[in-house]
Amino acid sequence: MDVEKIVVFDLRVANEDRHCNNILLIYVEDKIELIPIDHGYSLPQKEIKGLLCYYQKYGVTLSMCIRRLELLIPSSCFDRLPEKCGSEGGDLEKLGATKLDLKFWDCHFGWLYWPQANESLLPEVVEYVKELDTQKDIEVLIFNGWKVSTECALILKVSTMVLQKATAKGMSPYTIGKIMCRHTFDTQSSTEKIVERA
Repeated sequence: MDVEKIVVFDLRVANEDRHCNNILLIYVEDKIELIPIDHGYSLPQKEIKGLLCYYQKYGVTLSMCIRRLELLIPSSCFDRLPEKCGSEGGDLEKLGATKLDLKFWDCHFGWLYWPQANESLLPEVVEYVKELDTQKDIEVLIFNGWKVSTECALILKVSTMVLQKATAKGMSPYTIGKIMCRHTFDTQSSTEKIVERA
């Protein structure tokens, strides 16, 4: 059940950072429980400069970053873009880069390759997913003081819809996760294509 709870949560919030180091294993009365941590990349909406710095940290070139992030940068600025970000790299906003809602471009679920991901969801989990009401959830978040941006609300609505429709068809967590994730660096996920066509 722990795995299924994490699966439902991650799919709903389009988690971009659910690698296996973000799931703790604890022992409770001779039983192992899974505790998901670090949800900072949920309902993703980030600034371009931070993302470029992040990817360059891992050896991705600026041109690859631009292609990957599909930045709205005027072509006239291309020859002036810095090869490195940070204080020495200049201000990307001055070069014409704008803030962009990235939505579903980088969902990452470490549990995709666990054996449980290929099993059908339990009937009670299927029923729970069926009854999810995104609008009510957003109202609860706002009532409790969280400022829900239009982009975050849209991500939650679309990802919940994907989860509900896929669950209703009896799809496994693995199959649903593959709908949300990119299969290769430059290939859009099925969810991205659906959003683009909407």
